[in-house]
Amino acid sequence: MNAALSRFAEYLLGRNREVLVVGPHGAGKTSLVALLVGSPERTQPRLESSKENATTVGVLGTNTVLFHDVLDVKLLRQMPRVSPMGVIIVVANGFYEARNPRQQAAGGVTEILHRNRHAEQIFLKEDVDLCFHLIDRARHRIDWTLTVVNKADLWWDQRTSVEEYYRHDFRRTLLDVMRRHPSTQEAMPITGFMSCRIQRFMESTLPSAKFDDDESYRLKDDVLGKLKSAISHSVSEQ
Repeated sequence: MNAALSRFAEYLLGRNREVLVVGPHGAGKTSLVALLVGSPERTQPRLESSKENATTVGVLGTNTVLFHDVLDVKLLRQMPRVSPMGVIIVVANGFYEARNPRQQAAGGVTEILHRNRHAEQIFLKEDVDLCFHLIDRARHRIDWTLTVVNKADLWWDQRTSVEEYYRHDFRRTLLDVMRRHPSTQEAMPITGFMSCRIQRFMESTLPSAKFDDDESYRLKDDVLGKLKSAISHSVSEQ
């Protein structure tokens, strides 16, 4: 980051204007952050985002927030302190493989989804648990968690079962983890579904999926609305 932006980030850090963005590799964390703070197609300015410093400063609604795009939760140990207002957990219903989703389907998509959903559960019990532990250590409390289930364009034909899974089984595991940490005792768990519509995903959408621009905009607006509401609540409490 340049010096001015670095100073601005430090200003935000002193006011609990941070949001951690965590999730398995390939879930779409960086793409989500870029969407949240703006892109060339959006009116909100994208101020800073890079894999190297894993920090994005952005304007969301009327609030300025420091997003930490966490590539590896273990890297949080290197931060001087971990005291965000909330944590965004990005998952993708098992679509983390580097292979084309059409190849996934040919190779048995049900088996792949089952295996990767199991990996998501492990991620909650280990990485997200560590994340909350480090927040505990800072003697800080978060206000909310937002689970974003990304890549809806790939699982849209199975959306009923996907929403059922994340609103119940996945949420139950997350709540079990949260109950072990003082930092999350009063945190509000939120769930949202969307697609960042990365071109390489859309070009290889599963043949049975029916996902159009109207659905994409509706889901984005829903997630953005929930996040803006959560952040506004956090800021008003400061």
